[in-house]
Amino acid sequence: MPKLSKKIPIRNLRSHKCLDKNPHYEVPGHTFKEILKVSGRDRDVQRESVWRYIPGKQSSYISAVIQGYSELASFHLVNIEKTIDSLKEKISHYNDPLDIEYRERLISFQEDGYKYLHIDGGNRCDAIEDWDNDLIPLQSGNYTVEVFDGTTGQMKKVTVILQEDDYYTKSVLLNLGGDYAKLVEAVDSALFNWFEYPSLTSEERKDLFIKLNDNEDLTTEEFRNCNTSLYCRSVRGLNDKLKQEFLDADFITKSNSIRYKFCAYLAAWSNYYSWYGQIDPYATSTLDADYVVGTTNNTKVTQNYDQFIKFLDNTFLPFMRGTVVKRKNLAATGGRNILHDLFWLFVEIERLNGSVASSNYKRLFDAYMAWYDEKCQDKTPKYNTGQDRETWVKFYDLYGANTWYKAKHRVEHLREDVIPMLVEQGIAVVKDTVRLADPRWRIPVWERDERVCPLSNRPISREEAKDPDITSLDHIQPHSLGGKTVMENIQLVFKDQNLAKSDSV
Repeated sequence: MPKLSKKIPIRNLRSHKCLDKNPHYEVPGHTFKEILKVSGRDRDVQRESVWRYIPGKQSSYISAVIQGYSELASFHLVNIEKTIDSLKEKISHYNDPLDIEYRERLISFQEDGYKYLHIDGGNRCDAIEDWDNDLIPLQSGNYTVEVFDGTTGQMKKVTVILQEDDYYTKSVLLNLGGDYAKLVEAVDSALFNWFEYPSLTSEERKDLFIKLNDNEDLTTEEFRNCNTSLYCRSVRGLNDKLKQEFLDADFITKSNSIRYKFCAYLAAWSNYYSWYGQIDPYATSTLDADYVVGTTNNTKVTQNYDQFIKFLDNTFLPFMRGTVVKRKNLAATGGRNILHDLFWLFVEIERLNGSVASSNYKRLFDAYMAWYDEKCQDKTPKYNTGQDRETWVKFYDLYGANTWYKAKHRVEHLREDVIPMLVEQGIAVVKDTVRLADPRWRIPVWERDERVCPLSNRPISREEAKDPDITSLDHIQPHSLGGKTVMENIQLVFKDQNLAKSDSV
């Protein structure tokens, strides 16, 4: 016979009573909106609004409502008045302080004009509210909805096309009228399911909230991976191609390679390649926008994706494979994050119309690491990495994470210190964006060089100096080797001599 446990007062025992709920199925949108208008958000069980800060999330939900998905996710609401009444009786028996506080809290919401409180569905409620307040547009695309034909008395299907570049809010659609207005009607006539709870205690309400959200949370990257954009599929394919190589080289950890986290790593590189650090490439909001068709971000990264892949295949990956090889090649401080520096460095050199010969890859790596090691000797906290307040850190502290508050300082160093150093040492070449010399320089440089071809020492007549079929304006320091297109670096030479010289100095 099992040993009897010490008896606990009945009021302190966990309640496992059947859930008291009233289902409301297939409530039309225009009716359900009236319910939501008097539904409050109690932060005890509701998170802050999230969807409002995720680009396109609210628009996606309203578009789904039009498609008929509104019935698939139910709303769960506490009936304030009925719950207050049920608590009154319970308090009279047990006088539980938690119940008293909860009842008072419900009364405060009631006094503010609310009839219900959200348990689950607050973000969807926000989306519906913001749609009605003209704060969000519908997603672009083709919409097919069923409408009633007053002439035939039959339902008919209507297709409405929303272009990507336009902003279709509720009022815009109503002003356009015709079939466009049918999309607004589709939201108002969509069917919703909701459950009303008339007698939940505070503990029961919390327990219900937990159970409704009890399934394993998807990672940000897994949610992002659900996008159907071409860019999403492309990044996922790159993930499949490179992940094992980065794992083997110890550039990423196992935990940062699963559940599409390496996709975020690569997407951040793609974003930096497209935007050159003009926006934070590592922010969740940035990458979310990159994945969503119709956003400026998605257009930018999609247009540049092929060039990004070419850059990886022809420049950075050959450098990485031939020079860095393993994480052990990198300094202990900074470790894996130094690889991001090197990626940004090559992108910045390309941005400046520059290049690094593959024969100089080892020299570049050694020069960078020497510069890095020297900078790490400075123990002075001189970098502000704070968001809302000042937070000053030392140089090597910048490599603890790739938050943009830290990474932007590293990028500035690459631009202001490292690239000029590499150019000075002849490791990197930065070409002048102006390739051709001004033809008006012909006579001035001819006079300056005493009317002689500097390459052959043959005299040049005035007529020959003016004739582009006979003479050429030539870079003294070749443009391909970083020579500037300025008069001081230009000479007038015979064309045959220029061809013979090619890219030599």
